[in-house]
Amino acid sequence: MIHPLTTQLAELFRKRVRRGGTRSGTVCVVTPDLGGKNLWSDRPLILWQDGEVARVQVRSIDSKTLVWDQPLSSSQTSTIYNGAPLQPGQTYEVVLLDDKGKSIVRDTAMLPQFVLLDRAKRTDISQKLKEIENQITAKQGTVEDVVAAKAQYLLDQENLVSDAFQMVYTAQPTSPELKQMTQQITAIACGSDESSATNGKANPGISALRASLSQTVQYVAPRP
Repeated sequence: MIHPLTTQLAELFRKRVRRGGTRSGTVCVVTPDLGGKNLWSDRPLILWQDGEVARVQVRSIDSKTLVWDQPLSSSQTSTIYNGAPLQPGQTYEVVLLDDKGKSIVRDTAMLPQFVLLDRAKRTDISQKLKEIENQITAKQGTVEDVVAAKAQYLLDQENLVSDAFQMVYTAQPTSPELKQMTQQITAIACGSDESSATNGKANPGISALRASLSQTVQYVAPRP
């Protein structure tokens, strides 16, 4: 049986996930551009599917400078930015490189971009998320209850799709249902089939979730 959280978050994400991710060539970048460029987190999750990625870079488009360069292990498909403080209002792009130092996303127009919200807005959101956590903890809610409520706020009130996904993806402790839900959202965002997200083993409950998502997820046009 699917945990109610899984169904709830599927409903929240279904209208906001950008089908196709930032796909170019062999790689699909899922976040930080899952459904819009604006971000609350100054330590964004960078998640991709497929492609042999040797390192990831974050570059400032405004100042035309390299702000982060991170080597990766051969098995990595995600990392969290931990470079110099990001500047609110500036536009950044994520570049995935192969072992020869060449960008895997060949079309520069397809490089995923993000913009950190201004300080006041980020502070307001942080305070609201803390209030949500305190309210649910006072009622002896579970970690999953807290995650669900925070993700709902980020999606419904702020339309911060990548932040909401990161909230779910990095939740600790997690559950098998929660983990498979993020795998399914990733697969759907990148146009993959179910077996790629479940190691070839179909799960009836997750199949139903995927069907619900795939029937209603809306496409958001790429940046002009």
